[in-house]
Parts: sequence; C-alpha cells; structure tokens
Amino acid sequence: MSEKNQQQDRPGAGAPISDQLLAILVCPQCRQDLEYDRAGGTFTCHHCRLRFSIVDGVPNFLIEEAERL
Repeated sequence: MSEKNQQQDRPGAGAPISDQLLAILVCPQCRQDLEYDRAGGTFTCHHCRLRFSIVDGVPNFLIEEAERL
C-alpha cells in the first residue's frame, strides 16, 4: 500500500496543520493548550480531559462531540 493511501486511511488524514495554526489553537472549553497527536489525528486537553478528533483534515472542536478521557 502506498504512503498516500495509508494516510487516507487514518482518521485525521488530510492536509497537515501548520505550525502557525498549532501555536494559536486552544481548548474551546477552558482555553488551555492542546496536545496535538498527528499520528492519531486528535487534539487532547489534559485540563478538561477531552479529546477532539480531526475529520477529513478538519479539527472538530465541538465540546459535545469530544471524547471524555
């Protein structure tokens, strides 16, 4: 399987998120920093214990759709 096909199979696959955008993204609930998991396609807020998914390259920061840790 090619690398391109492998990337499309991952949940967060899509265009990479720029360093400038990563520098300003915060948790929508508490405004604390987020941990970005490029391989897993998620953002995690350790303060709120929420994990936000990236779907088709777009972060989903809806609190009600976040995974509770």
